[in-house]
Amino acid sequence: MSTDNEKAILAVSDEIRSYLESHPDGMDSAKGIARWWWQQERYRKTQQTVVKALELLVEKGVLRKRVTHGETLYCLITRKQ
Repeated sequence: MSTDNEKAILAVSDEIRSYLESHPDGMDSAKGIARWWWQQERYRKTQQTVVKALELLVEKGVLRKRVTHGETLYCLITRKQ
């Protein structure tokens, strides 16, 4: 069975491969990949997960969603509302 470190290495390698498949001309050092590519890919995936979680909370009636100046904002639905 894989150790947690081996699992983490495999997960990061999958993310790097995914990024490079999306950007086939990409090239950088390990430092550049860690600083820019990998963080951007993680941010994009995290943002997608956050949006899905927020939409779930809207569907459950926990949050209210409002679009203001092209930006979607979320807030807790209180009993007063």
